[in-house]
Amino acid sequence: MRKAFLGGVGLALVLAAACDDSSSPDPAAAPDAGTPSAVDAGGGTPAADGGGGSEDAAPPVDAGGGGGALWTETHHTCVLRPSGKIACWGTNDEGELGGGNKTPALSFVEVQGVDDAVEVGPGTNHTCARRASGAVVCWGRASDGQLGEGDDTKLESLTPVAVKDLSDAVEIDVGEFHSCARRASGTVVCWGDNAFGCLGDGTNDQRAAPVPVKDLTDAVEISASSHTCARRASGAVVCWGKNSDGQLGNGTTDTSYVPVPVTGLTDAVEISTGPYDTCARRTNGTVVCWGSNNSGKLGIGTTDAADDALAPGTSVLGLGDAKQISVGHTSVCALRASGAVVCWGSNNFGQLGNGTKDASGTPVPVTGLTDAVAITVGQWHACARRATGAVVCWGDNTNGQIGDGTKNASLVPAPVSGLP
Repeated sequence: MRKAFLGGVGLALVLAAACDDSSSPDPAAAPDAGTPSAVDAGGGTPAADGGGGSEDAAPPVDAGGGGGALWTETHHTCVLRPSGKIACWGTNDEGELGGGNKTPALSFVEVQGVDDAVEVGPGTNHTCARRASGAVVCWGRASDGQLGEGDDTKLESLTPVAVKDLSDAVEIDVGEFHSCARRASGTVVCWGDNAFGCLGDGTNDQRAAPVPVKDLTDAVEISASSHTCARRASGAVVCWGKNSDGQLGNGTTDTSYVPVPVTGLTDAVEISTGPYDTCARRTNGTVVCWGSNNSGKLGIGTTDAADDALAPGTSVLGLGDAKQISVGHTSVCALRASGAVVCWGSNNFGQLGNGTKDASGTPVPVTGLTDAVAITVGQWHACARRATGAVVCWGDNTNGQIGDGTKNASLVPAPVSGLP
């Protein structure tokens, strides 16, 4: 998943990818038709402020009009409100909206019992939030231990429960069935499903409470999906977990249960993970991606899966002024210094936001969006916060994840009802 924070007020996006799904085909390769399946979304978030991150890790932009933070996942979206409360909308099969029930919402509902949140991250069927104290709470599906409360028999929680023995988190990120937190010390802990080693503890054992990632003490940013990555204080990046498409960036397709260095990357200021890809924003504003190129997700000008990259190579074409990046399950978006947003990759549900359903191997502008301050990409939809504080979303809306009160897809940005 991936998240981004702006100025003193955060805006993050989180996408999750199946840590335990080794055989699922990349949905970006699916034809531009049909109803989305309940496949996990991958995605990302720039680094949260706090505890050692470089100043450039969080895009230095004023969130504007009420601030807040925005995250989206496969079929639900959450926004952090200026009050410290969290509003979520979309699917709610296992209580992932946190409203105390399983009723889906076409417009937002508030998470119960949380009024001091500073960060939020949704997975496929669970959601977590970091509190101002450094404690973390999670809610929704628990069958893989992803709520982190230490109970490996629990199936779900419709309201937030505390993650065990975690009181000093300065950043969280949520994969599909696992979650991670960066501590003030620069160490990282993860919990939940671990089938492909995405917890980084050297095993593939499921964990219902946080365990430390091995040999990582200088992390300044984390991003979780089917795999997990961390940016080190030096600008180097390490990743661990599933690697079927080369998403670990070390030149192989071998799964790793412990962090391995991304080849040749020493100047990253932001990272974002999807289930089959990873991208990094560099100090000069360029972006480089690696992993699967189905439907053009690497942004190198082709849509041919034969152009997959097992390590960072060609930079995304025509993009030298990125301020934030967000990797989704099937597409990637970047916020430019001007406030414009560009996206590339699959577009079968209009997730590129340019009024078409045509895939693109190079960045294309999101229609009418010139004042964005933060972005987030889900599986088949994406959202942005504008300088006014308003939130807009586009793409698939089968489960109400656009939040406009309907289930109608939108090929261009549509306002979320009732926000800010």
